[in-house]
Amino acid sequence: PVYNVEQYLPQCIESIINQTYQNLQIILVDDGSPDNSGRICDEYAEKDLRIKVIHKENGGVGSARNEGINYALGEYIYFVDADDYLESELIDICMNTIIKQYPDMLIFGFNKVDKNGLNKKPVIPPAYSINDLSTEKDALADIFCSGTGLAVWDKLIKTKLIKDNNILFDNKKRGEDFTFVVECLHHTNNLVSISKAMYNYRILIGISNKYDLYLIENHLENYEKLNQFFKSSSKVNTGIERFLGKLFVLWFILVIPLNISNTLTLSKK
Repeated sequence: PVYNVEQYLPQCIESIINQTYQNLQIILVDDGSPDNSGRICDEYAEKDLRIKVIHKENGGVGSARNEGINYALGEYIYFVDADDYLESELIDICMNTIIKQYPDMLIFGFNKVDKNGLNKKPVIPPAYSINDLSTEKDALADIFCSGTGLAVWDKLIKTKLIKDNNILFDNKKRGEDFTFVVECLHHTNNLVSISKAMYNYRILIGISNKYDLYLIENHLENYEKLNQFFKSSSKVNTGIERFLGKLFVLWFILVIPLNISNTLTLSKK
């Protein structure tokens, strides 16, 4: 999904087209960008036949990703954010695992980087091979506890899983990726995590206000979805409880209050 990211978009696209694994379909969805992002997409499409560009009216990141899903032809789908970039062997390393195990979902680590792509701080999951997620949710909680697994850009997902179950993104301003991931997990049988940071997640502080009127409501909804997913397990152990507690603190004691306190336009009500 591409929107208003002309400063970072070339690095993102270059990191995809220069992957050591080349058998890719690359879908760039210009979500009505007011800057030069759409033109940049078209210029790359002229140079690389693997690239398909879709120009649409602005509808938000969820609708842009849904548009991409409609055109996806590969066995696996990978969602990339346009202001981030990939390590050159990301897909290659994932494919080596896929060939051996063919998981429904594959999760890997990432680096937190600043706006210049520097000061990398890795977030790496423990290595797991989960054969039956319904009975091994404690292992998934361990992966989530590492800080990975809750976004869409730190995983590959089988296209068949997404399309056969009609899983699409909703129109939340925040948390739409999390909702999508949890829905995918309900249909995931086997899952693999790779203990390696391969995606570079750019932290842009103060670029935009991330508060919206449904911030708390959306987080409550997503927390309840995840709570139900884990509590439906026959064995809810301390690992699962530890993750749910850690996420509760992160969202409701840190993230939401920080977003509210940084919003000067809110009324007291």
